[in-house]
Amino acid sequence: MHSMYIPHVFLGAITNPRLTAGPAEIWAAAELLHQTFGGSQIRHAVSLQAPFLDANVFFAPYLNPAPLIAVMPGNEEQEGLLDGAAQVVLARLRAAAGAEQAGRSVAFLQSVVVAPSRRRCGVATKLVSWCEASAVAQWAETHGVDEAWLAVADGNDGARSLYLSSGYVPCSHTMQNTLMRKHLGASALGATKTGTARGGFRTHGGGKTRGGGVRMVEVSETEVATAISAEAAEVVQELGAEIDEVQDVATGANDVGLGRALASLMRNVATQGMYVGIGALGISFLLEPFGGPSVARLLGLPSTSPWLPSTVSIIGTAAPTSVTVGFECLLGLSLALLELNRLGVLPNAELAKSDDRLQYTPAQALQMAPIYRIAAGFERAPSALLSLAVWQLSIACAEEIYYRGLIQSAMRMLSLAALPVIPPVLAEVPPIILASALFGFVHTEFSATDTTADTTASRVEDVEQKRWFVVTAAYGAAYGLLHAVTGHRLLAPICMHAGLNTGLCLRDWQRMRKTSSSDLRAIFNE
Repeated sequence: MHSMYIPHVFLGAITNPRLTAGPAEIWAAAELLHQTFGGSQIRHAVSLQAPFLDANVFFAPYLNPAPLIAVMPGNEEQEGLLDGAAQVVLARLRAAAGAEQAGRSVAFLQSVVVAPSRRRCGVATKLVSWCEASAVAQWAETHGVDEAWLAVADGNDGARSLYLSSGYVPCSHTMQNTLMRKHLGASALGATKTGTARGGFRTHGGGKTRGGGVRMVEVSETEVATAISAEAAEVVQELGAEIDEVQDVATGANDVGLGRALASLMRNVATQGMYVGIGALGISFLLEPFGGPSVARLLGLPSTSPWLPSTVSIIGTAAPTSVTVGFECLLGLSLALLELNRLGVLPNAELAKSDDRLQYTPAQALQMAPIYRIAAGFERAPSALLSLAVWQLSIACAEEIYYRGLIQSAMRMLSLAALPVIPPVLAEVPPIILASALFGFVHTEFSATDTTADTTASRVEDVEQKRWFVVTAAYGAAYGLLHAVTGHRLLAPICMHAGLNTGLCLRDWQRMRKTSSSDLRAIFNE
């Protein structure tokens, strides 16, 4: 939710906004966001085209239609550069935007950015006006959109003044952001008129890219997710809306009950079971037919492979005995306990007496919301521990089957095929590094820094995300090493992964017991 407005010297004439014409301009807009707010340029590029991949606490983007990305190309003297960019997303508001607004379809503006040489010369105002007009033209009739919303981080007084002068009215303040809204009447449409769809792109206006007239090209959905058809996207969106509605009704303003906790546990376990099934399909059809491991071997079960005899495999060994299975599980749990002891989070008298209360950033709260719904209703530690262990075991199974069972195994197969003369031990190193790096990169989204902070704090966020990447990648490397030394099975990594996260979640459950119900509902937007 970027929005920035900083004084700068005006240089030359500016052009009119239009919708991005292709990947090159999306990449240029991402570079501008990277230079202004920090963060990865690749992450910004993905967020511009697929905002539903972000952990946004204020709204849930529609998968279809795609977001509209506005750009302002530089003038003739700045060919190839952008004066500014912005994104407007068709989205449903979440409860964090206000209980009475939850579920409404609105146009949500974000990622408004202006080049340093073009600030304070009307670029942001033009971009915002274009986004409003485009939202009305695209979504007013089809989705009933009649309002534009945005979020301004605390301390960003320049952006706040800009939006106030553009007609936006503050409506709430939460999580260090002021939410602002504006009614979009028919006048917002302006000169924007819908044209004819052509080959996956929809054009508007007279086709000019500079000066008079505006040409808009709607980003094709295939650029967002080529593997998702329009029909599948609608089904997923409708299912997500139904789940949000059920959660909004279930949460309310009351404390978590046992029935709701069990329902939430089953729902989360079922979700992870779906991911396990996807990973298992990948292993069965992409690795096993070519001499890779079967799912049964990875889990220490007797192999019933239809592809190969049980004694043939370039990865793994024959099925282990029950003693071996027990040893590997015990090994993983022991390592988890040692790490929890090192971190100082094992239950003890000092922890029980401490007054530490639960604190999460918005991104962490979104990821860890199940801990509130699953365990907050339990008064006793054994009941909470059991529910958390089941939840974390399902997550560990899903992640280990993907990162170790699929990714690391595939990389090892490639290493052995590409470098047949190297010792097998050395062939383990590149797969562990690559799989753990991917594991760390994915989990940096939930670093312990507030991602809604201003530009100065965003630099701190970059440092924290790099530290978080190193920490999570190190854990990924530990799981990968366990996978390698235990006959390329997943029992030890799963047990260490689940045991470590269960201990951390139990610590947070203890902190929840010392946090007021009102504070908990504020943290998790319940």
